[in-house]
Amino acid sequence: LSSINRMQIVLWTIILRLVQQGKPVRIYLIKARQLGTTRFFTAVLYWLITLNKNKRVIGIAQDDEAAENLNLRWQNFFWNSRKELRPRFRKMNPKMIHFATPLKEMRSGLDIGLDSMMVVKTADSPQLGRSYTYNGAILTEFCIWPQLGIDVKSRMVALNQAIPKRANTCIFIESTAQGDNYGRKFWDDKFNGYTKVFVSWLADDFYRKRLGKNFYFELEADEDGRYGNELKERKNILAQLRIWYPENQFNRVKFPGGELFDSYERWINYESHCRLAWRRDVINTECEGDKDEFRREYPTTIQ
Repeated sequence: LSSINRMQIVLWTIILRLVQQGKPVRIYLIKARQLGTTRFFTAVLYWLITLNKNKRVIGIAQDDEAAENLNLRWQNFFWNSRKELRPRFRKMNPKMIHFATPLKEMRSGLDIGLDSMMVVKTADSPQLGRSYTYNGAILTEFCIWPQLGIDVKSRMVALNQAIPKRANTCIFIESTAQGDNYGRKFWDDKFNGYTKVFVSWLADDFYRKRLGKNFYFELEADEDGRYGNELKERKNILAQLRIWYPENQFNRVKFPGGELFDSYERWINYESHCRLAWRRDVINTECEGDKDEFRREYPTTIQ
């Protein structure tokens, strides 16, 4: 587990629990930017396909470029794996990968092989999910779909018919938050069968600025100021740090930066300022001084 981050470990734990309970895996994740969720979910689907016969998975994205990027991730997993672990493939292009024995080799007496397939489509595809029965899917930037004029409800109904609600099937939906639209309605729906997961930017070890011993700085209290109400923000940051860096791990987890503290409370106090300093820097240099842009790209809470 040393090669995956703490967020990916949490997701893997959720997946294993659902599998062990014999439930279909349905996860809806709202996240901050660049946390590695897409890579993780595509890796799980690649693992499913390359170790099992007669499976189908689909990647659905908001546009052609994003859809082909999902396929490129799967191709990278293939080409970067050990040669002896690569299954035979019959077709590999920007839209699909078909893991099966090439026809010319089958003529010499070999069997068909895995006969498993990975395909990608855009969310506006009119026949989304109607060509095959699938075993898994990843849907990226789900909350952007309504802004593109996509009838998300009809797309989800079609996909739900294509992926039976059975054990050992999976649908991973991931997105950054985009306000009050169908993505929010889907999150608030308590009966759609999805495990809802929020991953704030505090889950990432590297979203911080290392500070010296005299790390305290005056926090802004004006909601209309450049950084907003940092006193309120610090309370939210402390709550998220306790979730992602629980106290019972303090003696056995190497915290960001490797600083040494004689108590968890001393560490979490220091770390909250490291995170606030990083937040200020990103607002200044990456968000054009707009704290609301930071909130959209790097939410601290789901609200």
